Amino acid sequence: APSPQRLFDRHFRRHLAKPPMPLPSRGGRATTHGLPPLPQKGSNWEPEREHPAPQSPQSATYLRSCTSHFVLPELLPFFTGHSKVLDAENRQLTDKDVLAMSGILRHVHPSVINLGNNILLTDKSMVPFLESVLKQPPGCLLTLQFHRCALGYGSCVKLASLLESEAAKNLRALNLNGIALSLAVQVHLASSIREHDRLRELSLADTQLTSECVQSIAENHQLELLDFGWNSFDAECFAALGLSLSNNVTLRTLSLSRCASCGPYGPPMATFLEHLSGIQNLQDLDISSNLIDHRGALMLEDVLANHQNLKKMNVSDNPLGQLGLRSLLRLLCTPSASLRRFEVNGLSDDAHTDLRDPFFRPSSPGGVYQLDLTQPY
Repeated sequence: APSPQRLFDRHFRRHLAKPPMPLPSRGGRATTHGLPPLPQKGSNWEPEREHPAPQSPQSATYLRSCTSHFVLPELLPFFTGHSKVLDAENRQLTDKDVLAMSGILRHVHPSVINLGNNILLTDKSMVPFLESVLKQPPGCLLTLQFHRCALGYGSCVKLASLLESEAAKNLRALNLNGIALSLAVQVHLASSIREHDRLRELSLADTQLTSECVQSIAENHQLELLDFGWNSFDAECFAALGLSLSNNVTLRTLSLSRCASCGPYGPPMATFLEHLSGIQNLQDLDISSNLIDHRGALMLEDVLANHQNLKKMNVSDNPLGQLGLRSLLRLLCTPSASLRRFEVNGLSDDAHTDLRDPFFRPSSPGGVYQLDLTQPY
């Protein structure tokens, strides 16, 4: 380091201010700052040969629409032209975001539309959006998912009309979980679903369905997955549902979680359980949280003893008690039954069951019984 005295020498300071000597680069060129050149894109890269990438027309349309609605664009492959799947689930979209999306549907035709879990959406944006979807080419839509969206009456009417249009004639999956459907919309929607011959997966959990609409929807014998969970059904509704599904030979997965309302004559689902043997190709059954006690478990043991396809069953959060668990274990060990797994999380005892009272024992069925054949048990 130079001494402090030399720092006041003008010639010495001028020598410190000189630029460093250039160092030779790998290509033979020298850099003025004395450092090796920055690595380029490749050994044969020439900047003058580069051309700007062409911008897709749908991206330009979407950006102009976002600018007019004063919203930030969503970074999704659908808007850049790299995918035909509009997957905007759980992105906290607002009405302005969806209105900006509606303009692009005139230039690109999605096969999958997923706007689930966007609870801020209202009819202000969903009605124009569904009107744009209605104008899509025939048969382009395959999946519609609007679960947990706060759709109003106007949006639900447009959605029911969409199911009857040519754009949704090849629709295979529909998810409307968590949408409160009015009675008028339910009737229209149930009629559209019953007549749709391409629909395979239907989810209508927590939609406040009525008994008549449930029976009408179940008459579609092309469904492979059906979810009616978190709807309130009584014994008559369960009986009608079981009777409608008993002729269905394509149903693979059925969910009826938390559907049973309180009944005076045991579990209301008992009227449905006796029809399970008619759903021959059923493989996965969810009947959790349905007030099924030891009487319902005994019915399951009898009905599913010769079922050839049911592999998995969920009976969690039911008051099965000790007697009900014994019935399920015997069913699991039955050679003629195909059941390989059942879930019993949250198992509780039946408060109305007393092991000291006489009850039906399959190993020792002798006794005097008073039969009421109007009840399933």
